[in-house]
Parts: sequence; C-alpha cells; structure tokens
Amino acid sequence: MSLTVTAFDLSLTSPAVASIDAAGTLRAQCGSTKNRRGPERLVTIRDWVMFNTAGADAVTIEDLPHGLRNAAAGALGEMHGVVKVALWEAGIPFTLIPPANLKKYATGKGNADKLAMMSAACHRLGYDGSSSDEVDALWMVHMTLDHHGAAVIKMPALNRCALDTIDWAGTRQAVPA
Repeated sequence: MSLTVTAFDLSLTSPAVASIDAAGTLRAQCGSTKNRRGPERLVTIRDWVMFNTAGADAVTIEDLPHGLRNAAAGALGEMHGVVKVALWEAGIPFTLIPPANLKKYATGKGNADKLAMMSAACHRLGYDGSSSDEVDALWMVHMTLDHHGAAVIKMPALNRCALDTIDWAGTRQAVPA
C-alpha cells in the first residue's frame, strides 16, 4: 500500500510537520513563528499547514492535552481552531491524536516525557535530530501508517494498543454548497 501521510505537531513558535510520500521518503521539519504575534501568527501557521497537506492521503494533528490551563492555552486553542477550520473548508479529512496515545505508541507509556519520546525515536526510527516537535510529528506518521496496515517499523503490542482508542474516521465533512 502506498500511502502519503502528513502529521503536524502544532506549536505557537515552532510547529513541526513530518510526512511520508508514496515512494516511502520520510521527512520532518520545523517552522518558525517566533517573530509573529496574534492574527499574523495564526495566518502564517494556517498557510504553512495548508501548503504541507498538498497531496496527502491522511493528515493527523496532535490534539491539545485535556485540562490545559497555562497562559498559552487560549492562543493554542485559537491556533488549533484556525487550522481545523482551514482543513475542513478545503475538504481535507484529518484525525486528532491525543497526546497520551502518541506517547503510548512511541514509548509504551502514556505519560512519557520529551526525553523518553526522543530516545524512542532515536532507537526505533533512527532519528538523529534534536527537535521534540519533529519527533512527535514523526511518531504520528508511523501511527497512521500502522493503523492503515502500511507500517514500516514493527511496534510491540503494548505500544500498538494506543491505536485502538483513536477516532480514525476523523473529521471528514465536506463544506456545504
């Protein structure tokens, strides 16, 4: 099965994207919005996401953690909302990956920290970078491939059970005419 997957770890200052194309070429990169604020930042992230979803068969986004209450919670919510609406308006289906499921798939523990996620990516994926944002996006690509029966790495059953509670049907509504 040749499947093109794009995954996003949305962040206010360093959003990351990872993708695999039909030929099996895997890439990951971070964007930067450190010099932007407010609506300008939201538009930049929205446009970056839309550019990076071109041609994707499956799009995944790391969902916001439940109970987020820090100072950036409102801005993160706005950013996620803007991205979700843009994808919906473009008719691009997407699946939200809860952070605990992402961590469970990568490490076997739903409460793993960034160091454990990075270590698992280095060990299992051969990742040699230093961005925890890229690591999250890469793991979501692998989760999506695994869910669709196109896994390129073998994961233990303990880790794979994280796939079972994700709503893989995702958001698939078409924009009303």
